[in-house]
Amino acid sequence: GKYKIQAKEIETELKMHTLYADSFQSLVDNIRLRQHEFDNHINTIYSQHFIYNTFDDLVAAQRNYCQIITKENRFNRLLAIENPIVIGFLYGKFIEADKLGIDVSYKISVKGMKLNVPTYKLVEILGDLINNAIEELKRAANSRRLYVAMEEKDGDIKIEVRNESEFIDYNELEKFFTKGYSRKGNNRGLGLYNIKNICDDYGLCILCSNIEIEGINWISFTIEKTKETI
Repeated sequence: GKYKIQAKEIETELKMHTLYADSFQSLVDNIRLRQHEFDNHINTIYSQHFIYNTFDDLVAAQRNYCQIITKENRFNRLLAIENPIVIGFLYGKFIEADKLGIDVSYKISVKGMKLNVPTYKLVEILGDLINNAIEELKRAANSRRLYVAMEEKDGDIKIEVRNESEFIDYNELEKFFTKGYSRKGNNRGLGLYNIKNICDDYGLCILCSNIEIEGINWISFTIEKTKETI
């Protein structure tokens, strides 16, 4: 009954905490390490004016150094999320993508999770979407960018996962959510079929579309709360 389902959800959440605790701690430890190095970085940037003879050379050197520091700390903003499981999961996925040479960017402008979806279901959704995007980018010749967003919209959370992609006909996009549908050897259909079922169970809407950004086509998956109709 209802209590058995709740007990199962609590058990699954505890397993998730254990599974992603190391990843979360890894991010925290990395931030603490960088914090200890902060004074050294400031001194290095400041002392560069003793090394370079021209203003342009100094500016270029400081810009390059700051870009390196920024890149090393680019995943720290994940801590804006007040959910260690989601933080640990996303950090692990971003590191995985980064090691594959995929350019990961993200926008997190939420703290709590207001989707009314159990955390382990949210991880399933994010996992399937990000895994699909990574597989597509690994297969593509020139597309190497992945974008993940979790933003607050009208008091609710909107999730978006998108990746650079060739334009996909809308008739084919609709097939993505069919159980077992496969595109060029990719099992995308299984994951998206699972996501569609989760969305239906929890009153969420999932939308897949082509979007063009600066002349580049992306495949975008967005999930948000279904609008109530009167």
